[in-house]
Amino acid sequence: MENLDQSVTFIVQHKVKPGKQEQYEEWLKKIMSHASRYPGHQGANVIRPSGGSLDYAILVRWANIESAKAWSDSDERKDLIA
Repeated sequence: MENLDQSVTFIVQHKVKPGKQEQYEEWLKKIMSHASRYPGHQGANVIRPSGGSLDYAILVRWANIESAKAWSDSDERKDLIA
């Protein structure tokens, strides 16, 4: 039987509106802090825009699909995104 207890990485991409980078960075710090408290969270990396781009990429690692799904489906995450 295949081992389903493998790590999972979410890749999230956002295009930030011009002039909203500081506000986005504050929100990003907040949501990453909340995510880090969930069981199975293994860290995150942020790839910030360069060369005039406004595109962010965030990689969030989880111990397994159940942990990732618990965060993804959480009311807390939904509230922070809203």
